[in-house]
Amino acid sequence: MSTQNLVISAARLESLVPQRHPGGLESTLEAPGEAEPTASDLADLTGADHIDPAPLTLTEQESIHLQYAAAIELLREAERNPGVMCATENQIAALLQSALADSSAEEQQKIIRAAGGGLEAQFDERDVRWAFSLISWVGKLNPHGWQPIPSAVDVLPDKCKIAVIGDWGTGLYGAPECSRSIEKEGGFKYIVHLGDVYYAGTKKETQANFLDRWPNVPGAISRACNGNHEMYSGGYGYFDVILPKFQQPSSCFAMRNKDWLVVGLDSAYADHDLFGEQNGWLSLLIEQSQGARVVLFTHHQPYSHFENGGEKLVAKLLPLLSTKKIAAWYWGHEHRCVVFDAHPRWGLHGRCIGHSGYPYFNKPSAKFDKLTSPPPRRHAFWRNLPENSDRGAPPAKLLDGTNPSVKNHAGDYGPNGYLTLEFDGQKLIERYYLSDDVEPMFTQVI
Repeated sequence: MSTQNLVISAARLESLVPQRHPGGLESTLEAPGEAEPTASDLADLTGADHIDPAPLTLTEQESIHLQYAAAIELLREAERNPGVMCATENQIAALLQSALADSSAEEQQKIIRAAGGGLEAQFDERDVRWAFSLISWVGKLNPHGWQPIPSAVDVLPDKCKIAVIGDWGTGLYGAPECSRSIEKEGGFKYIVHLGDVYYAGTKKETQANFLDRWPNVPGAISRACNGNHEMYSGGYGYFDVILPKFQQPSSCFAMRNKDWLVVGLDSAYADHDLFGEQNGWLSLLIEQSQGARVVLFTHHQPYSHFENGGEKLVAKLLPLLSTKKIAAWYWGHEHRCVVFDAHPRWGLHGRCIGHSGYPYFNKPSAKFDKLTSPPPRRHAFWRNLPENSDRGAPPAKLLDGTNPSVKNHAGDYGPNGYLTLEFDGQKLIERYYLSDDVEPMFTQVI
């Protein structure tokens, strides 16, 4: 049985570091009589071809030690309930979780049933020492080489369906339910993931939490955007495992017909930015597509009601946005489902689809008014988000409710789900689903 999708308790990790080691985090690296991890051990975890084995300098060691405390604090803040998976936007934290999951998976006695569903790692002090020493090599981890942008553009049938999932790579909660629902509906030409395999997208996690649970739809072509969690391990799991499996030559992809141009961009290789010549490539595709309406897929958001960070994306794409040629933009990253009104200046319909597998806390949503239309469905409903001019976000509908996939804590977490897109000539029909449902809770035409 694969156990890479183990819940890693932030509280347990924190308790094994400061309370039992008065000397602080640095003392956890002292393990008399135990062999210290080497650069090759980190390469084994991440899947990197090579990591410089030269001994760490004192400056490098001190730098990583300072980052440990911040990483543990971020994990502690992210963990809402014991026994429920948590993650944060921090490379050190993500790699610590991956290392502890990897080492615990080798010893069956260190695995228990997690309170929130799935399995949990019962790591000990030795595991923590090993993980911290291992991650001290992270400064020598270089990212995977950039894959050239493809020259070919796939054919998009005039009438077809695409299933879209985002932040799905947990292997837990609503993620397997989304897969089963997509398989049950069937008939999809493409299945697209908007990025993030947890905890750090290592090769083992990519196989266990992603490919082993990917929807099996006969005839469907699979595509995946790169995410920041994949890049925390250098992107080796993404570029060397996912892309070959999907027969996807690059982290960028495109398909089109006479009415639509659909493009996936990589906003994670350079964090929340467009690396290389993506902007020029997109501009050329639009020019060649003779007035076709454009749909974008990325991992990161151009705007949000809750977070900053889209400034680089907007700056690079502003000339295209200003032409109003981009009809819709779908992204993940934020663990929510948000359906924005048309942007007042650019006309595009922005959509956050980051709710397909991660257990996201729902309490921040409670301050917004409930909507009666679209109507509630089962354990889910919509809230009204007013315009947020400070962040450049138009009014929107926010999915809220409970998550029965999170055992014992369903009321604390929002519903998981997915999106389907139906292309029918010049029409684009969106359908929003709960993870275990094949009847949409909301349908709209763009």
